[in-house]
Amino acid sequence: MKITVDARTVMKNTTDYIFDDFKYDFPPTEIELTDDPNDYMRALTKITREYKDEFIRCLEMDFIMRMIMDSQERLAKHGIEIIPQEDS
Repeated sequence: MKITVDARTVMKNTTDYIFDDFKYDFPPTEIELTDDPNDYMRALTKITREYKDEFIRCLEMDFIMRMIMDSQERLAKHGIEIIPQEDS
């Protein structure tokens, strides 16, 4: 018996969900221009880091969760259930 794992589809669904969710958490941001162009670059770098760090964190968590759920659904179609072992 073989079970298909479609990580590409799961990743696409994950990124679609994260992008949609981020429109509330990271709305467009205005950066005030000053006489010093470095102020703009510092602000842009800060926004980029915050967005990237949160995006990667959410993407990783959501992808893992969706892969597990997808696998459980595929296994269940074949009558297979994975029961976690209790810690001893």
